[in-house]
Amino acid sequence: MPDPNDIEIVSRKGPEAAKGAVTPVPDELRTLVERLRGLQSAWVVLAPSCLTSTGQEIVQAGRVARKELATLAGRGGSIDAESFDQLKTRLDWLEHAICTIAFGLPTHQLEATLPSCLRSGRRGLLDLLDILALHAFERPESLASKLGALDYLITLLCTGGDTRGHVAPQDPSLLTPRFQAMCDAAQNECQAELSKIEAEFFAAANVAADLQDEVELRGLRARKAELGRSYFAPSMLRAIVTYNVALGQCVAAEVWDSRDWSSSPTPLPEAPQEPASLFESLALRSIHQAVLHRIAGGPPETTPIGRIAWALDIACLNDEETAMLTGGTIARTELATSIVLIGLVCRSLNVLA
Repeated sequence: MPDPNDIEIVSRKGPEAAKGAVTPVPDELRTLVERLRGLQSAWVVLAPSCLTSTGQEIVQAGRVARKELATLAGRGGSIDAESFDQLKTRLDWLEHAICTIAFGLPTHQLEATLPSCLRSGRRGLLDLLDILALHAFERPESLASKLGALDYLITLLCTGGDTRGHVAPQDPSLLTPRFQAMCDAAQNECQAELSKIEAEFFAAANVAADLQDEVELRGLRARKAELGRSYFAPSMLRAIVTYNVALGQCVAAEVWDSRDWSSSPTPLPEAPQEPASLFESLALRSIHQAVLHRIAGGPPETTPIGRIAWALDIACLNDEETAMLTGGTIARTELATSIVLIGLVCRSLNVLA
């Protein structure tokens, strides 16, 4: 999706405005530019999780929206209502498409892609939060189907991806100005018994390590879904994030303790290996073959092994030693040949050096 930040807004008045056109104030255009920027930023962090034809449709729609917005901004006061509404409709479609994709993704898929955006793409994560939260806030009756992505994204932004509890979580209600406004609005209309539910999540956070019963976990998830807009109340969000962090630490610790042995942080001792034998070394066998080549009257060789063979003092060998050198092989079972060759090399160390 193209970057909308380079769109220049031009304002015209008077006779330049076309007849029958509306004249939206520059702030309206700037709002559309900012909205398109937020959609583009959110899509950048979500796109790796949606490599589908729908993703391509979103990219194409974003390009068209940017082109239309640039055209409207260039007209200034000469903007017809139909073009203006058409662009707003296109942005609405983009927002709905992004929400549909994000809410439809399994949490484990978001866990595989979103944490990598915390440093370079945190702005995109915050924009994605604003879009998803507003969608859920305006449709509280369907909050249950949106909790997976929303719950994970809020917790991820509050903790910075820390699953071991080394960093104190950020206040979730203060993540963005738009999100804070939603949280404040939810606080004003929250349920009277909210404090009791908050206490349940704080208590569950204190004993998260003991929450191994799937029934108990389902009960707490159902509690979140029943909250409606009260889910966004600042005090309620703090209790939920505290619980999520505690539960995440238990899961991380359990995964660490039960990892595959092949990824254990403590190096496993290597299996003892039988010491290599000099009498079966490839280098000694190669020298032996080169010496036999020389004794047989072959021409000198310029390879390193060949030069070693031609530097050895073969003339010092007696007939018996020569017979053992030429009649055997380099092996543990025929030590005589190996001993003669090693002795020959040792006699010639000064020359070899």
